[in-house]
Amino acid sequence: MSPDQYLSRVNPFEVFGMLRKIIFCFPVLALALMLLGGSSGCGDDSTTGEEPDAAAEDSGTIFDGGDEPDSALYDGSTSDTGMEDAEPEPAHNPDEEGPFSLETVDDTVTRDGREIPLTVYIPQRDDEGVSPVIVFVPGFQLTSSRYDDLAQRTASHGFIYIRSDPPASLLSVSHVAMAEDVSAVLDWALDPTGPLSGKIDTTSVGAMGHSLGGKVSTMAVHRDNRITALFGIDPVNEGGGPGGYTETNPDILPHELQDEAIPVGFAGETVNATSSGLGQACAPEGKNFIAFYDAAQSAPWKARWDFLGADHMDFVDDVSSCTVCGLCEDGTADPEEVSASLHILAVAFFRLHFYNEAAMEPWLTGTSLPPNIDVVHNP
Repeated sequence: MSPDQYLSRVNPFEVFGMLRKIIFCFPVLALALMLLGGSSGCGDDSTTGEEPDAAAEDSGTIFDGGDEPDSALYDGSTSDTGMEDAEPEPAHNPDEEGPFSLETVDDTVTRDGREIPLTVYIPQRDDEGVSPVIVFVPGFQLTSSRYDDLAQRTASHGFIYIRSDPPASLLSVSHVAMAEDVSAVLDWALDPTGPLSGKIDTTSVGAMGHSLGGKVSTMAVHRDNRITALFGIDPVNEGGGPGGYTETNPDILPHELQDEAIPVGFAGETVNATSSGLGQACAPEGKNFIAFYDAAQSAPWKARWDFLGADHMDFVDDVSSCTVCGLCEDGTADPEEVSASLHILAVAFFRLHFYNEAAMEPWLTGTSLPPNIDVVHNP
């Protein structure tokens, strides 16, 4: 609009009224400033009559009075102005038993002469819908029954949980064969004529394991694209004993994990990162959960949790009469607290990624994270 066009549209009575208001307000404003220290304005209903809070200006999230913030740029953080995004409420808290009762199925999968015993926990759903499935692999020379509290707690939150025991003898073990066993277990679980027919959400398949089982689960992810999330419990990228890595017990990091574009989580400890006294380095530095996390370069979501003061065997629910459990140097953490915290993380991880439950994020990386755990995550 040109200046001439603008002037032609000006209402002279409006101009006169504005001038009269300004002339009247100046003496009134001066008096107010003298009496009240400049705390009031004149003729503008949009002002609050308060000095700006200096702390609010430094709060980190500052709005200039313009449009609403772009949701992609606003992270929900609070400021001194009182603006806050309430955290979503979880359907059921991961630190408690889940709402589902469980049916138990025992079976054995046979593959190339290898027998893989299974115990399966199936949540009883009222809606007759499908559930995500998780396959668990125990640590070396440990049975999956020693992790049964973890299995039942996780299953009670809406997951078909399969405790599997791939053969792994003391003198003859093949990590490659064990990873192939995991795929054989999935074949059994997804068999349309099997006991789990019609019960599984085939888009939500998890692999999970402790120690050697964490390595084997990672190898299964690399070999079987049906697996869509990975949760490792103090995984160890070791070879086949004093001889080091072999063709059947290979070094898998970073190449077997770096291109896997699935969410991953690794719980672990650093007490057993080095040998101490009569103990051995059960989860050696450079081969432990930190190395697995670093290798997961393509993961859209990843986290690692350092259980402060925990040792490698604190992640086992039942260590009674366990011959190998005493081989690792003891930590200072309470094993029961470590176990309880691990259960929370496992439930929250799979509910976030398989049920898209955003309320699980604080339990994994935020304000509800269990105590005595340091977390590193991306995003």
